[in-house]
Amino acid sequence: MAAAGARALAAPAVLAACAGGRLDGADGPQGWRGHGPRGPGQPTFSLDSAARCVSKAGPRRLHGPIRHDCGDDAFFMAQPTEATATVGIADGVSSWSRMGIDPALFAWELMRHCELLAEGVGMSRPRDVMSRGYWNMVRSGSAPSGSSTACVASLDRPGGRLTVANLGDSGVLLLRGGGARVVLQTQEQQHYFNCPYQLMFVQPNDQAGQARGDDPESSAEYSAQAEDGDLLVMATDGFFDNVFQENALKVIAGMCETKPGEIAEALVRLAHSRSQLQEHTPFSVSAQRHGVRPMPGRGVQPGALGAAASEEAVCELHDVVRGGFVRVFAGVFPRLQFSLCVAAVGR
Repeated sequence: MAAAGARALAAPAVLAACAGGRLDGADGPQGWRGHGPRGPGQPTFSLDSAARCVSKAGPRRLHGPIRHDCGDDAFFMAQPTEATATVGIADGVSSWSRMGIDPALFAWELMRHCELLAEGVGMSRPRDVMSRGYWNMVRSGSAPSGSSTACVASLDRPGGRLTVANLGDSGVLLLRGGGARVVLQTQEQQHYFNCPYQLMFVQPNDQAGQARGDDPESSAEYSAQAEDGDLLVMATDGFFDNVFQENALKVIAGMCETKPGEIAEALVRLAHSRSQLQEHTPFSVSAQRHGVRPMPGRGVQPGALGAAASEEAVCELHDVVRGGFVRVFAGVFPRLQFSLCVAAVGR
């Protein structure tokens, strides 16, 4: 979800050769650089951000809180305050659609409430933004049933401290020197293989009954000092499941002084190209480490583990009904769907 000053994506042709995949997204609000007063000896840090999302599901109607066609994912790039610049992503769990519930509604509504807090209150701690945003949504009386992972990053503008709260299997990299050095890297949170931590809300009359997810306070927190020229890469699992980190860093290394939107689109092309290969992916390596093998007849050649499966593709509803969490694996399906945000740190 882009703030009012955000610029809608105007170049969907980047996915013209992506097997029907659709690109959507937005560039960050105008005025991020130099926004706010700067006194003597008080450098003001900024984020120049761009979000891109890829969906291979059927085109969705934009309604309610849903601002972009990101499959079941959502994002926000808040208008910066004098104190902070904040961005976030959420990955809705698609199995809710089997109960007639649009999975994207929960993710976008969560991001909307987080964005309101980041812009209106200027909360500096991402975990607080996530937690209060979630509970504000739940207590609003209009929260949709659903669940999603969530990741929020906030840059302290006077001092340049970057703080991240991550719940689930999305991820963040803070890169320096054109990607030569990884300053910060998050780790995924899972209850068991491909069952990520997730925020959840269930209306009393829905089939999922008393199922509940994780508390936002369970999110893992990370912090690092950012510097002018650093690059923040935040993405849902559909990207990191398909792209090894070293391959992403090679692409970024060749794009110094490039706009974040162009870097984001280059990473989209990389993820798409990797997803088309019958080669190991980060997801397949993890699957095999957990003893999971591909299922013949499910779109993957026997003995090969190609493109990653994700929440959007293969959730098991019975785990929701049993009061646990949404289980997100039932085979291996070649499908590419994710959201990512690339933000350049400046002063």
